[in-house]
Amino acid sequence: MSIVKVWDDVYSAEELQVIWEVIDAIQARGEWEPERALGVGLIDGQQSKKRGRGLWLGSADNQVLSDDLHKINAVLSKTFQGFTAQYGQGGFWERTILRTNRHSNLLNYYEDGDYYGPHTDHCQFSAITWFMKDPKSFTGGDLFLPELKKSVEVQNNRLIIFPGHLFHQVKLVSMKPEDMGKGLGRYSITQFLVDDVEKFARVKFAH
Repeated sequence: MSIVKVWDDVYSAEELQVIWEVIDAIQARGEWEPERALGVGLIDGQQSKKRGRGLWLGSADNQVLSDDLHKINAVLSKTFQGFTAQYGQGGFWERTILRTNRHSNLLNYYEDGDYYGPHTDHCQFSAITWFMKDPKSFTGGDLFLPELKKSVEVQNNRLIIFPGHLFHQVKLVSMKPEDMGKGLGRYSITQFLVDDVEKFARVKFAH
């Protein structure tokens, strides 16, 4: 039984093409949101827990998103097509993931000097997938879970799922100056999985 599970080679070549088309377009347009808009907390009300860039991608059932965000969210729904079921086989705690029915998706990007200090997520489970250009142009950026004393190496197309209440952090990312500003850093998409009771009621009791 493990409350942290990892899968490799999650998305197919065709699915990765959709994901990268959207990521590259976001990067080209510079569509990153300020940290406060992302809901990132502060340490002692001053220093941010995070240095990096991010953008809310929305969710698969959000009807007001642009076409490209609908495309990427449709691909990201793959998490609910087998991976949550596999996670739910672990034990009585892991089984609660089978009740989740909604996810909001957040794209993060880290370059030299970026990090995310220890924090928890406001969701039942967090599902994080990492993406990077080949060849890899940075070091660091691994995910560390201090309460479990467990580190998970960041790898392209790797998915990790764990309870959102677990403290986790992104280790400092380092890059060469000549690789900066070219979109060659560490990308991650975090899916915040929740049990939406109202959504369940709408589906179950709809006439």
